[in-house]
Amino acid sequence: MLGLEIVAAGKSSEYDLVFNPEAGTITQLDQTISAPAMGDLLRLGDDIPATLAARRAALNGLKTSATADYCEMSVVATNTGMIPDVELLHYPIARTSELADIYALREDGGVLSQEGVIEVFNVLRLPDEASFAGGVFVIVRTHDKETWDLLAQKGHVVSRNGRYACMYLPYHFMGVETPITLLNAVLHNRASGSAKPTQCTVLGGRATVDIPAGTVLKMGGHHHDVTGVQAVLLAAKDAAHDVAPLYLAAHATAARDIKAGSLLLISDLQGYDADLHEAWRAGRQEV
Repeated sequence: MLGLEIVAAGKSSEYDLVFNPEAGTITQLDQTISAPAMGDLLRLGDDIPATLAARRAALNGLKTSATADYCEMSVVATNTGMIPDVELLHYPIARTSELADIYALREDGGVLSQEGVIEVFNVLRLPDEASFAGGVFVIVRTHDKETWDLLAQKGHVVSRNGRYACMYLPYHFMGVETPITLLNAVLHNRASGSAKPTQCTVLGGRATVDIPAGTVLKMGGHHHDVTGVQAVLLAAKDAAHDVAPLYLAAHATAARDIKAGSLLLISDLQGYDADLHEAWRAGRQEV
């Protein structure tokens, strides 16, 4: 609406990574791990990818992604036409003030290989700092230097090179926000997304273990994970037409052995809902 050039858009992950400098620990929800190396990584260095890699290594394998995030970003993609830059998303461990630097194009020192992408990041913060609270952000180009210099002076998040800015809402009230959706959709007949949703992404899955034929791909838990499968988000233009959508695969049965690392295909499955498959197939034909 404002005519700003959007480079990336996304949200923070569900739970923050809270670093305690005195204890040298990181807490995520109810789990606390030792991570003393993070103390030297609180500032984003000149080599942004290197800093992000070091932060990831400092977590010692702590899980930071969620199937629900991929699902939500798939919905955003459908309604905006934006696509993932990589199938697992970059999921950087970032402080809010760093987002405009991290989500810059690679030639500008950031992590993105293209613009117009959807993303999720892991919030890194200190115990006394406010959370991003599952909120949302948009990264835009800053063509008007005078305007963005002024906004930077007021504390808005602008990249160090002045070429990108981050606009964000640091909260996600989940069901509390539902009346606003109803107000727009029912009373004002106003859509919250684009006029014509497009299936520009595929929420698929890669096997994380060998799955023998006859295995039921169970789905459940808080994040609706499919056992033995990692959710991935693919640009539809790059995905094979027989790729299986993650939630069609849920509760289906492996029709043949599926090797770890393989992308789940329709032909790998049996016992899935035929009507859902037909709806999916019809949507794919439009891509």
